[in-house]
Amino acid sequence: MANVYVLGSLNMDTTYYVDRLPGEGETITSVSSQSAAGGKGLNQSAAAAWTGAATEIIGAVGKDGGQAMIDALQRQHVGMRYLQRSDLPTGSAVILVDRQAKNLIVVNGGANRDVQRQEIPFAPGDWLMAQLEMPVETVMEYFRQARDHGAKTVLNLSPYQPVPEALLTLVDLLIVNEHEASELLGCRIGCRAEASRAAGLLREKGIRSAVITLGGDGAVVIDDQQTEELEGVPVQAVDTQGAGDAFAGVMVGRRCLGMSLAESARTANQVAARCVTVAGSTIISLNAIREG
Repeated sequence: MANVYVLGSLNMDTTYYVDRLPGEGETITSVSSQSAAGGKGLNQSAAAAWTGAATEIIGAVGKDGGQAMIDALQRQHVGMRYLQRSDLPTGSAVILVDRQAKNLIVVNGGANRDVQRQEIPFAPGDWLMAQLEMPVETVMEYFRQARDHGAKTVLNLSPYQPVPEALLTLVDLLIVNEHEASELLGCRIGCRAEASRAAGLLREKGIRSAVITLGGDGAVVIDDQQTEELEGVPVQAVDTQGAGDAFAGVMVGRRCLGMSLAESARTANQVAARCVTVAGSTIISLNAIREG
C-alpha cells in the first residue's frame, strides 16, 4: 500500500479573532481566542489522512508541550514513527484573524528547525510532501532520499523564500498560491488567466507539474500536456488560515490513492472552500466537514 509522508512543522497555534488587524505600534483587544495544534506539517498530514491515504509525519516536537501535537495526530490517524523529540521548544504561532477573514501569522520555528536525518522506507508509489517552515537543507536531504527510492516529491513553497535551483530539480509537483508563484517567477499573477500564462515559465524552470491556488478565484493545474483552470467555489469566508494546508494535503492524499492530477485538484478545491466557512485551524475545519 502506498503512503503519504509529510515532512513539516508542528506548532501550537494561538488564534485571536479581532474586528480589524492592528496598525504599527497599535494595541487592540480581541473578540475571542483559541489554541489548537497546527503547523503546516501537522495540518497537511491531517488533510492527507482525511482522504483515507495512509499517512506518516516526519518532524520534531519539543520536550515541553509536544503532547498536544501527539494527541492531535493520533485523533487524525496520522502515523508518528518518524516524529522526533528535540531539546528545543515545540514550534508555536500567533495568528490574528479579522472580520473579513484576513490574517496575520507569526511563527517561532523551535523544534521544527532541529529535524535530524533518518532513513525512511520510501518505495515507488509513495509521496513525500514538504513545506518551508524548516531549513531548505533538510527538505533537500529528504527529497533526495525519496527520489533515490522511487517516491514522488511535492513542494509547497510556503512560507515563500528564494530556493536553490537544485531543490526545484528534485520536485515532482509544486503547489503555490498566487503570491508565491509571483515571487518565484518574477511576474504578477492575480487571476486564473495570468496563472495559466505562467505555465511556460514554470516549465522553463524544469517544473512539469504544478498547481497555482488563487483563493476564492479557484486554481490552475499545470502538467506536461495541458493547463486546466478550476473555478472558485462561492462561499462566505469566515477564516482562511487553514485552507492552503487543506488543499495541499487533500491533493496529495488523492494522488496517492490513484486519482489524476486534475481530479485531485478538483477535490482539494472543494474541500478548501468548505474549510474557510469554519473558524479555526485546518483540523477543526476538516472535523467540521466530516461531521457535517
